[in-house]
Amino acid sequence: MALGCPVHLGVVLSLTLVATAPGQVQFADHQADRICVSNADFYEAAFRKSDGRILHLVDKTTNQEVSCGNVFGPWVLRFSDGTWLGGNAFSPTHPSRRFSYAWDAQSSWLRLTYAATGTHACTVTISVQPSAGPEFDTVLSITNQSDLDVELIAYPVHLAFRRDRIKGVYLPYIEGVRLLPGFFERGKRFSSRYPGQMFTDFAYTQLTAGSFAVYGVQDPRAPLIPADWKILPHEDFAGGLNKYHRDFTVAIGPGQQWHAPTTVFSIGTTLTAAMTNYWTRNGHDAMPTLADKLGAERLARLSQAVLIKRDFVQGSSWTFASFQEFLPTLPARNLLHLVGFGAGGFDRNYPDYLPPSPALGTLAELQALSASARSAGPLVMPYTN
Repeated sequence: MALGCPVHLGVVLSLTLVATAPGQVQFADHQADRICVSNADFYEAAFRKSDGRILHLVDKTTNQEVSCGNVFGPWVLRFSDGTWLGGNAFSPTHPSRRFSYAWDAQSSWLRLTYAATGTHACTVTISVQPSAGPEFDTVLSITNQSDLDVELIAYPVHLAFRRDRIKGVYLPYIEGVRLLPGFFERGKRFSSRYPGQMFTDFAYTQLTAGSFAVYGVQDPRAPLIPADWKILPHEDFAGGLNKYHRDFTVAIGPGQQWHAPTTVFSIGTTLTAAMTNYWTRNGHDAMPTLADKLGAERLARLSQAVLIKRDFVQGSSWTFASFQEFLPTLPARNLLHLVGFGAGGFDRNYPDYLPPSPALGTLAELQALSASARSAGPLVMPYTN
């Protein structure tokens, strides 16, 4: 991906930092190169005065830096003509790509504004809301004022952490993974999509001195917004870094607005606490539990069950009728998972799972197999996707 920006661009991007507890959040801009926002107990976040990129995130529970910030600018987007525009192309004195900031002491918010004029005009705002606790929130929104579509927005962009300080990176990939230091030492990179193999929009970095998490909070009233997560290596910068990078594929036409999910930075807390905050802030704690869905009796059976998978495609010539004859040999009170029964082969015809493959038998025979299994004791779970 090209992060450089051609000339003759037109965009306005603003970053707003708002405190939920004004007495607890501190602001300082007396240093020549940076703007700092912090609270007493958990974090300090520094932004570069020249272009607003993050310079560092400090974990105050250990007094150690956990991120040396954005290797490039804090955001980047791509127009439908292939033009890239990023925060790293702006400065306070640039005539067509101007960066500025303003602090509102009364409401405790900081606004970083990126203003450009020309063919690629738009307005992008990132609102960041710190708290007295370990989290500060950021929300990116865009109004496209050009005659082109915006087709990709990346945020955060190349948010770096030191490779020699990694103890583990926790990701909700498949059932959940912990990437150990050796993964990164070998120059590996991670890439996945939420929703998909990543079942939450969440990443947690455990370092030798400190920690931080980055996660998304979706609006439950709006359609879910997918995200592409990457952890990228960068071998030649600051002695060896890895970087979080998240892309949103969008289709924002002329005159349209778009809002990204809230992106939360959680610093100096445990994995369990960060996951709990993710869970509750996304409203998952209000979802019905398995006990609510299944009832106490069926949940008790399921929690003690061993999954027995019967794949009708691989490794045998089973049919519904022949497998029904085999049922009495299976242990009762387990979970029978029927897989590969669809017409055309595995995963070839969803969402129309029925009627089943004629080579295995009729729908009536599949129903008879399921009924016989349930009456014999096992729970039955036909495959769906």
